Amino acid sequence: MVIFELVFFPIVVLLIALEIAAVWLLWSAAWAVPKSFRMRWPWTLWLLLLPIISAVLAFFLLVPLAKSYRRYFSQEKWPGCGGCGKGTAIAVGIFSWLGLIKYIPTPDPAIVKRWPHLPALVHYAHVGSSWAAAGAGIGWLAMVIIMLDLRKRAQRIQQRANAPSSADQALAWLENHASQPQVKAPDDTASPSES
Repeated sequence: MVIFELVFFPIVVLLIALEIAAVWLLWSAAWAVPKSFRMRWPWTLWLLLLPIISAVLAFFLLVPLAKSYRRYFSQEKWPGCGGCGKGTAIAVGIFSWLGLIKYIPTPDPAIVKRWPHLPALVHYAHVGSSWAAAGAGIGWLAMVIIMLDLRKRAQRIQQRANAPSSADQALAWLENHASQPQVKAPDDTASPSES
């Protein structure tokens, strides 16, 4: 029993730390989207840390995050962002919902008399639900990777927006050189006989 606790506790702590890190990365990716393009508040992503509610909310929080990036990139005419992780967010939401099937209780013996195949169906549903939950875990990893990439793209767009354009640089050069006093060149038109 002590060995089980020594092995089980660190694994649980590690999994919780990984989940907090994943939500923090998604939260930071949500903050990279300008406010006018956000479809959800970034703080709502922290609700994904709640145990069973996170499976229900995954679809309703991750899909709008992907749509927010899509709106932002289409406004900035940034090429190559595709769906911005929308398909992955939908898959994570669906797999999370399917992962909830394992919480269906096994049938009562009185019901089993009427439907003898029901326990086997529930068992297969539980097994399938476990696989769906594993798919949701892989989807979470993919979603975090996609959001990290989108956050980098958003930061590049913001840096490009803050950087002076070539026209601004030309105007600054003209202003710097126009403000300097002009030095007259020596007059070369004078004849040598006049000296």
